[in-house]
Amino acid sequence: KWALLYAIADCYAADFERMQEELEKDKSLNEIQKLEKHLCALLEKYHDIGLNRIYELSQKYPGPYSCLMVSVNNGWRLAKEYLRKVMEEGRIKEISVPVAIAMVKGTIQVLWRQIFFITMASLINRVKILMKGIQK
Repeated sequence: KWALLYAIADCYAADFERMQEELEKDKSLNEIQKLEKHLCALLEKYHDIGLNRIYELSQKYPGPYSCLMVSVNNGWRLAKEYLRKVMEEGRIKEISVPVAIAMVKGTIQVLWRQIFFITMASLINRVKILMKGIQK
């Protein structure tokens, strides 16, 4: 059972890393678009899993969950880099990068526990609203 859970976590982590690499190489998108796509990537790609399942994994199987979160946390590092770059270019408002990331994380974390009351499309839309709020 544990081996299967770790294998699934590894599969999702590898897929997420592949998505990050593809996004980074995509020259058709500017950094703001990459940032938004990056923040919504897992939500859009894995909407059929249900965020409540990821929350359940974190509660019942912390080992496999931690394995998966290593890759997700690398994704937050990339999001911070995008934020800093577009801020330096003057394309978004001057904001605290840790606060901006905390807002997005908080939105996702609070709402994934209430998944029965909110659709995945609505959650993605809320992340996009946060992105619009920081643009000039």
